[in-house]
Amino acid sequence: MKMPSFLVLILFISLSVSAQNWTAEQKEVIEHIKSCWDGWNKAFIEKNFDFWAEVCPCENDHAYWFTNQGAPEIGIDAVKRAMNNGLLSWDMKRISWTDLRPLSVKIDRDIALVHFYAYSIIEDYKGNISQVEQKRFEVFRKKEGKWTFIGGMVTPVSSN
Repeated sequence: MKMPSFLVLILFISLSVSAQNWTAEQKEVIEHIKSCWDGWNKAFIEKNFDFWAEVCPCENDHAYWFTNQGAPEIGIDAVKRAMNNGLLSWDMKRISWTDLRPLSVKIDRDIALVHFYAYSIIEDYKGNISQVEQKRFEVFRKKEGKWTFIGGMVTPVSSN
C-alpha cells in the first residue's frame, strides 16, 4: 500500500512543478536558456563556437562545474579549448536538446538562480543514440539588458 501512495506523491510533485506559473521575468530567463541551447546546437552543427557565444553571453571568468570532474572549468577560453579539442561534443555526430524543465527560478535584482532538469539526444558516429538527463544549476546576471552567464553546475541523472 505504501508504494502506490509514494507514486501518487511523486506524480503530484512533478505535475505541480511543471504547472508552475512563472513571472514574465522568470519566463525571460527560461527562454534565454533555451536560446543558449539552440545556439549550442547550431555551434555543434557548424563546428563554430561563435554561434553559441553570440546568443549566450558569458562572463570571461565564469565557472562551470561538471560534477564528474575534479574542479570547475574557469572562463570562456576553457570552453573554447574544450570545444575546439573535441572534449565536449565535437566527437559526436549529433547532439540536440529536447526539453528543459525548470524547478526554481529565483531572481534578485539583476541575478537569476535557476535549477532545472535538462534532456538531450546524443548520436555517436557508430549510430548509437542515447538520451541524457542532467540536473543543472545556472547563475545569470542581467547586464545591458541581456542575461549573462556567470556560473553553474551540472550532474548527470543516474540511469538506475
